[in-house]
Amino acid sequence: MGKHSRVRINCVALDTSIILACMQFKVDIFSEMQRLVGNKKLVIPEQVKKELEEIKKESEIKKRWVIKMLEVMDKYGVETVKVEAQNADSALLKLAERCIIATADKELRKEIKKIRGQVIYLKGKKILEIE
Repeated sequence: MGKHSRVRINCVALDTSIILACMQFKVDIFSEMQRLVGNKKLVIPEQVKKELEEIKKESEIKKRWVIKMLEVMDKYGVETVKVEAQNADSALLKLAERCIIATADKELRKEIKKIRGQVIYLKGKKILEIE
């Protein structure tokens, strides 16, 4: 059952929930990531990008949020990655072996911790924290 030496973590994968939470509470996700993990590459699975596209249809304000966030993610070079998985959570769980996962989803956080992955979460609606 034991894993051998830890794989070197060189990226952070963003979940839809952390992106929306940071927009809602006006947390600069990119400067917070820089503070926490330096220049690690930021990625989103295709499934997360698809969820963001769906959220654009929910309301005018969410549409503006998502459009702005996609523009900013592009500016910061956030890479969309292909992961063979049914949904965003499954994709993020697969990525947890080689990426830190940034999420505001409590259940996903628990699942990632079970497999000894690292998680970045929003603390006190103000800053990102790593566990």
